[in-house]
Amino acid sequence: MSKILLTGNIETLRENLDEVGYVLALLETLSAVNVEDLQAKDSITHSLHRISKLLGRSYAQLSSMGHTAQEVENGK
Repeated sequence: MSKILLTGNIETLRENLDEVGYVLALLETLSAVNVEDLQAKDSITHSLHRISKLLGRSYAQLSSMGHTAQEVENGK
């Protein structure tokens, strides 16, 4: 029972990592968009930077959790 739950959690973590990676790639694409209004561009850039930083932290945490869960599943 515990192994089934753990395996499910690992799969959920992998899915979350995929989603976070996708969003980070999307943010990178959005940051390259040419915006004529410099004030709007600064605001967008600032927002993208904050989002990217938060997602980067989330990605690192999820990755760490996934790695730990994988070690537990492998009996380490």
